[in-house]
Amino acid sequence: MPPQPSATVECRRCHNIAAVPETLRTTALPKPRQTGKTSASRTESSVRLRNIERLAEVMSLAESGQVREAVDLLCAISGMNLREASLAVEKMLAGESVALTFKSSNQRAAHKPADLTLLEAEIRSLAADENEDEAITRLQQMLAVGTSEARTILKRVLEGENLQEALIATDQEAARYVLHSTEKVKIDDYHSPLEPAPQNPLFRLRRRSFVRPFLYFAASLLVLLPIALYILTMPKPLRRFLEKYNPFSYAHVLVSIEASSNDSGDLEDPRAVALDGQGYVYVADHDDSRIVRFDQNGNFQNKWTVRPAPNEVDLGIKSMAAAPDGRVFVALGSEIIVYDGLMGKELQRFRVTLPGKDQIANPNQLYYNFQKNLGIVTGGENVLVFDEKQQSVLTIENAVSQATKITELDTHLTFDRPGNLYLLGAFNETVVKYTPDGRLLSRFGSKGNEPGQFVSALAIAVAPDGRIFVSDYLGVNIFTPDGHFILRFDLPYSTAFSMAFDTDGDLWAATSDKRVIEVSLPAP
Repeated sequence: MPPQPSATVECRRCHNIAAVPETLRTTALPKPRQTGKTSASRTESSVRLRNIERLAEVMSLAESGQVREAVDLLCAISGMNLREASLAVEKMLAGESVALTFKSSNQRAAHKPADLTLLEAEIRSLAADENEDEAITRLQQMLAVGTSEARTILKRVLEGENLQEALIATDQEAARYVLHSTEKVKIDDYHSPLEPAPQNPLFRLRRRSFVRPFLYFAASLLVLLPIALYILTMPKPLRRFLEKYNPFSYAHVLVSIEASSNDSGDLEDPRAVALDGQGYVYVADHDDSRIVRFDQNGNFQNKWTVRPAPNEVDLGIKSMAAAPDGRVFVALGSEIIVYDGLMGKELQRFRVTLPGKDQIANPNQLYYNFQKNLGIVTGGENVLVFDEKQQSVLTIENAVSQATKITELDTHLTFDRPGNLYLLGAFNETVVKYTPDGRLLSRFGSKGNEPGQFVSALAIAVAPDGRIFVSDYLGVNIFTPDGHFILRFDLPYSTAFSMAFDTDGDLWAATSDKRVIEVSLPAP
């Protein structure tokens, strides 16, 4: 035990009084003058704890609806102006965290507490006996400071400063109080060389660090990046297995025909798909104007090349449709060419014009409906419907812009079983519905990223149960026949350029990864 300047010594923690043996006593130091005030450390501790209690009171006032009183109290204890305090209270009511800074007071410099005087005498005595290491340890124990800070304090004391001055010079404290709606007050980055952190259960010591979140992020990358790379480059058998049996996927791939494979019929860039009533699937290859036929299991059957009219440049197949009897209608240049799908034999070529006009209308989109009518889109948004004898039964000019008032340049056409027409305006990012006699019924969909909106609409198809499927770069959107959005799902690894349903309700699609796939969908 180090020498003491008096016959008794008081423990600063439990306040018990112990007698000091004569051999350890030294000449008593002059008793410090009592001012009737508490020590600086206890005064500041009391003020600090009072501020914390008043912060909790601010929270209580705000939650009880007394916002003005809460703002005034916050101004009083934090030094904020009225606007800053108002914003802080608003954040508190919204459940957000609010950071408030209370700088330590230097008023304790005017006082010389007795406990600091005793500690100063003790460390001076230890230093005089060349026990500087023990003096540093004593400072650490009594002031709860680090070794470096204790060494600095001792150096200043030995250079002539008193302990109070040395403490103030080395005090870099900033107590930060964080208010939260569910936890009344937390203390963040709290440290004081004169007092410990409050032990009240309402308070909790937290130290801000960006190292741990960064390490977590780096570890996540190290784990997830190889997995992502493996999925993107996984062997085809495993990829096909996941496409078919992945329990988290809405659509499961049943058939996959890959371009340039041995059994693809020399497909290179499939863009359109159509089905007849006999279970055969027809795919139009964009690069070389080739039609390839597959059975319902994806097995190659036959193929043929579509030739343009004399003096016309082959710009690729624009669209294709298949009739229930196996005829295939192909739009190429200014003509519509009819083929026998079983043999690939050309049956007929014809051109169309708008009623009352002599100019040939180049066909853009084709669809053959359940009423055995051929629907044709020309000029971007003019719709013509012909019967089996190629007699016009319906004409709708400017079919999309009638509803949107904006000219449409790329319209996709489909029918439901009752014969209603659905027109997808790719530039208007909308779907327009007409009755079989050409009466405008409704419009749904718009441009945007929200559910039921389109970023870049590509294709449209109607399921046997009447649901409307619209392909977009964000996925495939499903709507009710009345246009109410149901959900959006992703095709595995791809986007659908063209879609068609078979009689079983499975969806066939020509996709962006140069495949033709059949997917099964859950029942509505």
